[in-house]
Amino acid sequence: MEDLKKMVKGLEGADAAKLKEDIPKIMAKIKEVGFIKVVQDEELKEFMPKMREQMANVDIEELVPLAKVVMPTFFEGMAELIAASEDAQEELEDMDDMAMQMQVPDLDVYMYMKIADGKFSAGAGKTDDPDLTITINKDTFLKQMQGESDMMSAYMSGEIKMEGEMAKAMALRPLFEVLADEYGFEAGLGG
Repeated sequence: MEDLKKMVKGLEGADAAKLKEDIPKIMAKIKEVGFIKVVQDEELKEFMPKMREQMANVDIEELVPLAKVVMPTFFEGMAELIAASEDAQEELEDMDDMAMQMQVPDLDVYMYMKIADGKFSAGAGKTDDPDLTITINKDTFLKQMQGESDMMSAYMSGEIKMEGEMAKAMALRPLFEVLADEYGFEAGLGG
């Protein structure tokens, strides 16, 4: 855990080259340590907002290599947090099965969220027969990584396209609310 804290501290004032080098290492360390420990640690729980602030100071094109690392790790982390939450597990008991695909074809980035038999999973990759597919253009996705765009505004302006059952995505809201209440963790996927 101390190694991770040192790595995160090293991002303060980082330039684009350092961000591109260190963020993948930090994401790998977060997976190793566990997302729950990260969001429960007072020093580390502010990592995502701080990282976004750092990325906001970098030319958007410099973020392209990070796109395949940051958001998929974020999705996997959500799955870990939900699995550890009794409140989230109670919410899942009442939810219908569903699959949602988020994709940024311009960057070859694909992430998914699924609920099947009362279990939540999420991560990098494609899912078969999604109920809802969210397609994000490259610039909007990179701005989202920088914290300069929110999903709902981008959808309303046509920068994000949705195909399928929008109600399925809205059904995820109680899970995101549990993450916010229990861990202080904002999913940022609409609200």
